[in-house]
Amino acid sequence: MTNDRSCPCRPGVLTVTNTGTTPLPRRLNLRLFLSLSLVFGVVFFANATSAFGQILLHGAGIQKSCTSPVIVCDADADCSGASGECQDNKCDTSGQHTTSCVIAVSNLDDFGDTIRVNSAFDILTTAANPTLRNPAAGNLQIIAVSGSTTCTVGGSLPCDLLTKGSSVTFASSGYNPTAADPDPLPDQGNSQVQDLCNAPGTTGCNPNPQNIQFGASSDLVTGCSVVNKADSTACTDSTPGDCKTAGCESGVCVQNHSNVADSTACTSTADVAGDCGTPGCEAGVCVANHVHVPDSTACSVGVTGTPSECATPGCESGVCVATHIPKADSTTCTDTTPGDCKTAGCESGVCVQTHANKSDSTVCTSTPDVAGDCGTPGCEAGVCVANHIPVSDSTPCSVGVTGTPDECKTPGCEAGVCVAAHINKADSTACTDTTPECGFTAGCEAGSCVQNHAPQSCGQGCTPGFWKANADKKQSNAWPVNPNTKLGTVFTIPACVASCSQNFANLTLRQALSLQGGNDLCGKAEILLRIATGSYLNASSSCVQFNLNAPALVAEVNGILASCDAGQFTTESTKLDGFNNLGCPLNQQGQCSNP
Repeated sequence: MTNDRSCPCRPGVLTVTNTGTTPLPRRLNLRLFLSLSLVFGVVFFANATSAFGQILLHGAGIQKSCTSPVIVCDADADCSGASGECQDNKCDTSGQHTTSCVIAVSNLDDFGDTIRVNSAFDILTTAANPTLRNPAAGNLQIIAVSGSTTCTVGGSLPCDLLTKGSSVTFASSGYNPTAADPDPLPDQGNSQVQDLCNAPGTTGCNPNPQNIQFGASSDLVTGCSVVNKADSTACTDSTPGDCKTAGCESGVCVQNHSNVADSTACTSTADVAGDCGTPGCEAGVCVANHVHVPDSTACSVGVTGTPSECATPGCESGVCVATHIPKADSTTCTDTTPGDCKTAGCESGVCVQTHANKSDSTVCTSTPDVAGDCGTPGCEAGVCVANHIPVSDSTPCSVGVTGTPDECKTPGCEAGVCVAAHINKADSTACTDTTPECGFTAGCEAGSCVQNHAPQSCGQGCTPGFWKANADKKQSNAWPVNPNTKLGTVFTIPACVASCSQNFANLTLRQALSLQGGNDLCGKAEILLRIATGSYLNASSSCVQFNLNAPALVAEVNGILASCDAGQFTTESTKLDGFNNLGCPLNQQGQCSNP
């Protein structure tokens, strides 16, 4: 600040320089200062006194106003508060939804200087951005001019306010407020102005650009309201199947708003399945048997009368009658004499046991079957004949055997007759060895016992314990076959030992070496199969010179097993055990001592 003692000014001139907050001369009435600050923002660049002692001021003014209120919501979806489906959230879409402000910059210069307006923009204080500039770049749109000015509507800045009292007005609009924004929404107008100091005789002028500001605000309202839907508007029926319809009443969904039409099907009262009525509405109440089903509809509840398996219950005028519907003639009914050669069937609603003959040759049981013969019971003209149906030729038989037995043949049926030597046993089946010396084994060939059936190396054998220990301790390095080979793939396990506690066919060769044995047929089969497994490994080994080759051994053991004779099991076990103990040429490392 300078005064008449410190600046080269005309006597009596007081100069004030403003950079931001604008000081006024002490002689300016305080009431005037308050009035101006309430109306607009003013920048005074300098002041002086006229020849008549009047105070002259440099400066420009800024004024601002905003239209209120501004509605925050844009659509019904932005609103909340509705309770239930009988109320709607409504957004007032008829009002103002974006801010709308105007900013006016005026030339207040007493000296007559031109005021240049360089820029004009707004700063909004929003929840997301406390310094949101509008526009983001550039200047606000000019919407009006007044007085002598180079500014034009729709024109650009800078432009000049040529004389005191001239003004330019800008529009600041377009911000869509959110519910998070402060209310009222602060909005500060900003303009950069410059005193061109171009009036004749002007003094005390500051030509530097000055920033002027003035704030306003927009009142915000939600714009939302809750509106009840019209009474009787349909709403969610949470009790479907009753005899009421849900409807809105004063904004609340009432489940029993109105009755549905009588005889409407309903479910709130359970249907009694199988009776002669279905649930239906009566004056808003669900009655279980309101609607009669059609006559002759099958039913099962409230059956009256005596049931009959040749008639089914059916409805008659809403009543379930046990024998209302006769079943079709020849409908199968309970056969109280099963296995005879008659079938039971309905005749005029009555179950007749002898209704029809079964087809000839139908299997029957009213005449016992003779087990082991060459015929089975079958029907002939409604009579069960014991041997009516010949079994297939070559079926094993044991009753009425004719002819001389042969150890390389088994009895079999021929045209209904059991012939003793009908079925050849498998080739290599062991038969009576009349030349037990080492070198050959006896075996069946085409139904005859051949003494030199198979050559046999002699004199060596390893015990089952050797093969077991080699598998357990040396990873079966001496075994000629996989230890997991199933016993049933080597020997044929007959049906007579199928019910034993051991499932022989499914055991591995290693497991077979651990069979314990016993005194019954199953136990003797365990002994035989344990020893025979050791013999099989001996016979299959390329090192051991066993008394039997593998095929001969298998055939011999299979023949013994097929006999299902405990005595033969023991005899064969003793024989093979002797072979297994003749001396082992293998050690546990799998090394062979034979040349």
